[in-house]
Amino acid sequence: MGKKKNAKITESSNASVNPTVLAATDKIRVLCAAAALVPTNKFAVMKDLHPEAGHENRFTSWAKNEKGEKGLVVLDPMGDSIKFYSNPELKFPAMRTVKC
Repeated sequence: MGKKKNAKITESSNASVNPTVLAATDKIRVLCAAAALVPTNKFAVMKDLHPEAGHENRFTSWAKNEKGEKGLVVLDPMGDSIKFYSNPELKFPAMRTVKC
């Protein structure tokens, strides 16, 4: 009986999420599996990677690599590849989350 209730909660929480975010989340999960990365976010997040230099908005997710190191996964604009950054604060010091 508890499992049915949890399934309903999951369905209702997904219903309030933007379809673009759900699609990006699915793409990131598939590409992470191919690259031996394990996403740790429930959903992808839109981040402005370079707000100080012309704005570069990309879908991102946190993930762990084979060594257990946590890093940032960034989906490319075409949505067909990802890059893993183990130290994202060095590459994107002014990065911030963007609502979509």
